[in-house]
Amino acid sequence: MSIFKSAISYSLSNLMIKFGGIVILPFLTRILTPEEFGTIGLLVTISSVLTVILGLGLYNPQNNMQVKNEGFSDYLISQFILISCNIILVFIIGLFVLKSQYIIDYFSKNNIYNAQLILVYLVSVISSINVIVSSYHKMNGRYYLVSLSSIINFVVFYGMTFLLVGFYKLGIEGYLYGYVTSQLTLLLIQIKEYFSSSMGGYPSIQNIKYAFKNGIPVFFAELSGRINEVNDRLILAKYITSAEMGLYILASTGGRALQVLTSGFINTMYPRIYRNPICEKNKALLELFFIPLSFVVILAQISSQYVFPLILSNEYSEVCYFFSWLLPSSAMQYLYFIDHYYHVREKSSYVTHVSFWMTICSIVSSIILVPFWGVLGAVVCCGASLLFRFVILTQGVKRDGKVVFNIYLITFFVMIQYVYPVLMYLKLGSWMLDCLIFLVVLGALLISSISIKKQLSIDYEDKY
Repeated sequence: MSIFKSAISYSLSNLMIKFGGIVILPFLTRILTPEEFGTIGLLVTISSVLTVILGLGLYNPQNNMQVKNEGFSDYLISQFILISCNIILVFIIGLFVLKSQYIIDYFSKNNIYNAQLILVYLVSVISSINVIVSSYHKMNGRYYLVSLSSIINFVVFYGMTFLLVGFYKLGIEGYLYGYVTSQLTLLLIQIKEYFSSSMGGYPSIQNIKYAFKNGIPVFFAELSGRINEVNDRLILAKYITSAEMGLYILASTGGRALQVLTSGFINTMYPRIYRNPICEKNKALLELFFIPLSFVVILAQISSQYVFPLILSNEYSEVCYFFSWLLPSSAMQYLYFIDHYYHVREKSSYVTHVSFWMTICSIVSSIILVPFWGVLGAVVCCGASLLFRFVILTQGVKRDGKVVFNIYLITFFVMIQYVYPVLMYLKLGSWMLDCLIFLVVLGALLISSISIKKQLSIDYEDKY
């Protein structure tokens, strides 16, 4: 399948899911209070961390074995045994963690109870398996299956949520039941072919060791990255109210609409990185894509000031402020594509070390700044950590992989994304200035998009 067809398949499904989620948000604000939104956001954050822990980064060795195409069914059986043992182990450890008085007090402050945590663990187990199964289909080029199943997952999730929360008034539990149902539906759609590939296979210690050895570095890198992404919420939950957390979560949810532009593109590119990590065309496309992405961030920041008050209830009136500051960090999630250059060479341990220390720095700085600066302190720490992580990892790619990324270009456009929030903070904005900035940035977006289109003018087949 060509790069255009692949990108279109991912982008259209993500367009429906992400922007569909944005369209539905105003309706959710009518059936969920900011306090409930805050609690749900914290639970979803915990689930995202658990999903990484339960998955053990096993999609990476699975991808490598899929490319080698030798003894793949034997490997899948061995991998299943490893995943099952890990699910049981994490559950047992979790029971001991929940006995800690600090954890009990933390959850109590945020109105989180054991029944909700059980549902969170269940959805995390299913989600971790879905990540691995979806990766299998992506490597096989089954883009349409992945896209269609994602759309069905979206419809089931929001359908169940509105039914259970809006009609049956189940609140937070209703939201979680909808989450479990949608993830289970996604698994049932994608599991058949994946399960068939493991038929006739036999487990072996060698395959289990291979999966563990090549999965663990990716696991620690992803875990560090995920904690780096969500430590702001986990720390803020200790210092701000559930209602303020709800506004923060709602703003960050809106920021994920950027994944419409990024996830489809990255999902299309990462099989090409695995097959030819030194391809200059791939590097150029990944690099240049950040330019129009930055312009989209600025346009969204300006538009939110006028659109959000029209579609959200009065309880959520302050969400615009949170949204403008959080959007650049959401855009910088795109820079995680650099990890694949290490995974493909089976040198994920370097990513692990860098991610670990960047996460430690982010957490420590957040603990210091959040009590004084609140949300602004968390946003600054998160954004700085994501940028420094990318800069450091590009140096390793340059040294070992002979691929040179333009870090000055990326840094410059990261800084541009923070100009408008700073103007808001200093109260220098006006509707005339907003119009002027909007028109200038819109023109720049069109010019940069045309330039990138020229780079993609040759519709080459998937030979990378």
